[in-house]
Amino acid sequence: MPSPSGASLAQGNPFSSHPHNSSSVSPLNCQYCDRRGHIAKTCYKLHGYPFNHSRCQATWLLDSGASHVTRDLANLTLVHDYTGNDKLMVVNGKGLTITHSGSISLPTSSSPLHLNKVLYVLNTSQNLLPISQLCQKNFVSIEFFP
Repeated sequence: MPSPSGASLAQGNPFSSHPHNSSSVSPLNCQYCDRRGHIAKTCYKLHGYPFNHSRCQATWLLDSGASHVTRDLANLTLVHDYTGNDKLMVVNGKGLTITHSGSISLPTSSSPLHLNKVLYVLNTSQNLLPISQLCQKNFVSIEFFP
């Protein structure tokens, strides 16, 4: 995957001069995450991490199932407590607890892919992306080759 040039990073990207990247501490305090050094307009927790950030390196498996699930709460932005009683049913018939939901933004070489209502499930072993929802929500298609 080619890395973006400096010119494309600066154009329209709020992260190109993000205070998180600076070694000096800014007196700014984020209104969203309450951390020092940036504001909500450029908050990684609110808008997702930039393409080349180390937190974007999570592995996601494409799945033909119905739910998008993450095993790492740090993968989510706009995180909310899950208040429903549903559980994620797995192959052995066990129901796994859903504790949070949120959004994800997956970087690609052209534009990020977004999904909402991604579930954080305790004790799941993989991050799962449902193929049909990923394609429908982002107006993309996926081809599989042997």
